[in-house]
Amino acid sequence: VQIILYHTHNAETYLPSDGVSKRAGENAGVSTAADVFQQALEQKYGLRTLHSKVLHDYPDWNRSYINSLATVKTLLAANPDVRAVFDVHRDAGFTSKDPTTVMLNGQAAAKIMIVVGANHEHWKENLAFAQALEDKSNALYPGLVRSIRIVQANRYNQQAHPHSLILEIGSDLNTQEEANYALECFAQVVAEVLQDEETT
Repeated sequence: VQIILYHTHNAETYLPSDGVSKRAGENAGVSTAADVFQQALEQKYGLRTLHSKVLHDYPDWNRSYINSLATVKTLLAANPDVRAVFDVHRDAGFTSKDPTTVMLNGQAAAKIMIVVGANHEHWKENLAFAQALEDKSNALYPGLVRSIRIVQANRYNQQAHPHSLILEIGSDLNTQEEANYALECFAQVVAEVLQDEETT
């Protein structure tokens, strides 16, 4: 396994497609989008990808990150050659989906925000990976990556691996299709960054 996908907040979904922003106790829209991500990584780019669907945010939302760290540690112990770990979320708090939507090749995609938790010793390694992904994304799909957000007060389990990041796929105002398409495109970004690392 080269890439691990998981969800600290499994319940997050897309309001226009689901009618609600969360489906408690389920793998919801972010998991559906990550299925598309996994499929593209494996089928188009030959990157063996594990998509964990262990629930971390139910029944106690406040323990989500504690629960997901346990899963990540177990998966990394079993798969020592993993090159990237992505916790797939979606953002919220927007009044319009304009700031989180971009047209790529004539099709609407949810913009991706990369979140780096800086409250651990090796966070700059995660940041360097985030910046490589942003640069590659800007070259291949301008506008797909909305920003990199550095959060000083949190770790988000990123101490577990030097290439561990949160991906926020649009907001709850985006559609499932826009989220899916975003990750279909982003799979190429990830594949090319990992390929570049091999050759440098």
